[in-house]
Amino acid sequence: MYFCRLAALKPAVEKVASAAWEGFSIGGDTVRRVERVLDVRQGELVWIVGTVYMQMPLKPNILDDISKDVSGLQYRTVAAVEADCYSTGSPRRRRGVSSSPPTPTKSC
Repeated sequence: MYFCRLAALKPAVEKVASAAWEGFSIGGDTVRRVERVLDVRQGELVWIVGTVYMQMPLKPNILDDISKDVSGLQYRTVAAVEADCYSTGSPRRRRGVSSSPPTPTKSC
């Protein structure tokens, strides 16, 4: 989500920022643009376009709320389903198919 927003807004922001910062200097140091945060060096005046992420543990998170709501549900991996399918005497049988233990098949 953040990447898509940055990709959409970056060209317009760079154009406005270039016009605003071009030729600007403080104490004899001219401000320049850098592409990445890794290119910033201490003591240099630079500008950069990007996304600032700030972790806020107290901020409500919809994904946490959803995971708590469905925590009572049991999730099974594909491996677990296949293990049940291939095991003999598996308690998981399809209803109405057969009363005998399932026969191991690849198309489980």
